[in-house]
Amino acid sequence: MTVRKICLRWSWELTVLVVLAAAGALLTACDDAIYDDEGDCSVTYRVRFHYDRNIKFADAFASEVGEVALHVFDKSGHLVWQGTESGDSLRADGYSMAVPVPPGDYDMIAWCQGPAGHSSRFIIGQQRSGDRIEDYGATLPTENGVSDADLRPLYHGRNAAVTLPDTYGTVYNDIQLTKNTNEILILLQHTNGEPLDPEEFHFTITDACGSLAHDNTPAAETVTYRPWRVEATQTTIGTEAGGDAMTSMAGLVAEFSTSRLIAAHRPVLTIRTHDHDVVRIPLIDYLMMVKSEYRKEMTDQDYLDRQDDYTMTFFLDPDNNWFTQAGIYINSWHVVLQNEDL
Repeated sequence: MTVRKICLRWSWELTVLVVLAAAGALLTACDDAIYDDEGDCSVTYRVRFHYDRNIKFADAFASEVGEVALHVFDKSGHLVWQGTESGDSLRADGYSMAVPVPPGDYDMIAWCQGPAGHSSRFIIGQQRSGDRIEDYGATLPTENGVSDADLRPLYHGRNAAVTLPDTYGTVYNDIQLTKNTNEILILLQHTNGEPLDPEEFHFTITDACGSLAHDNTPAAETVTYRPWRVEATQTTIGTEAGGDAMTSMAGLVAEFSTSRLIAAHRPVLTIRTHDHDVVRIPLIDYLMMVKSEYRKEMTDQDYLDRQDDYTMTFFLDPDNNWFTQAGIYINSWHVVLQNEDL
């Protein structure tokens, strides 16, 4: 009986030693980077993208982004890898992009686009035909400094000084995106309800931010935006057919696509007829008038980056002058002007 007890204890200790020895051999193989037959010891780097820097504070990446281009640079700022993906794969739950680079320190820049179907898009990367990080900005296509296109939505994200560790398994990095394109819709209406002639009015937005550098800062250039759509509209206000009398309101719509709006800049919105300025205002000062209505703590720049869709309604008197007593509607908020010299 005594001999049997000794044999059992020896067998248990031997089993433990064998298990520990096997585990040590496996760790040694991983530490020596011998991956040929050791699938569990390899490392996979993946990048996830998020677009929750919007006015709804919700991740809209899957619904709004249609194309991803990721550029990876080494510590000296040289391009070492880039990849693109588009289509249905971006809408998959938990989508991420594999980044097949060795462990090390990197900078990552993502330029993403919205769905196709627009008349123009930013030109991404290699602005100086090089492989340096500074070459990977976004260029706004213009003709003689003028942009009148319906721009494909553009998003930017950057992770600077990312360390991809020499480890095992899957390592995730997350990139937060900022939307850089804006849709600005200008609506004119006569106070007397009379129609407006699209040929009589000319709309421009002049800004010093068209193209964008690799870090999403604006290039020092002046661009004049013109609307890609100008058309007369007719709106009926009142009850449904068969009810009380209805009021018909005629108007004029001009729609712009612009690059990123910068809080420190002074873009100017101008609406002209053949003989005078109807409206000439500092655009951002007016857009900021309704920032507080969204009940969120945001800096001015954060608000401009989150809000990408603006509607501004101006009322005109019979002489096509801005009827400022009626105020202005900005994104459905009625603003009564206290200082018309803004």
